[in-house]
Amino acid sequence: MVKLQMLISGGQLGPVDTNGATTSGTAFDTAQITNALGPSTTVMGIFRVGNIAASTTTLIIEEATEDTFASPSTVVTFTNLTGSDDNKAVAATINIGGNRLRYLRWKVTGGAGATVVCGEFLALPTGITPDTAAKRGFAQFQTV
Repeated sequence: MVKLQMLISGGQLGPVDTNGATTSGTAFDTAQITNALGPSTTVMGIFRVGNIAASTTTLIIEEATEDTFASPSTVVTFTNLTGSDDNKAVAATINIGGNRLRYLRWKVTGGAGATVVCGEFLALPTGITPDTAAKRGFAQFQTV
């Protein structure tokens, strides 16, 4: 059981129907979490999809030094989601600190069909994120 009074969420994307378009979520400012939870903080990005009418062509988490993402870098690249991934979730944990840039956001490009998606970031103190695939329950899970 995780104590939720230590949880910070933000950086939402959607829900939105991608339908062939590229959509980016709002910036998640990691400075707010390191100030609140300490410098050794883990961010979990969770991305959910509904019915997939056409496979995604891009599903990434980006980071940048500014909230406009003028020069973003890719932190995590997920395998494109297909019809077999209907109503599933993918996730990644990102350790904050070191050379990590300040802002994070989701970015997705859907195929030419109605695909509803949403994503967000959750921050927890290091060491209390799920530690096994069974506890995670995601179609894909990465740690960076």
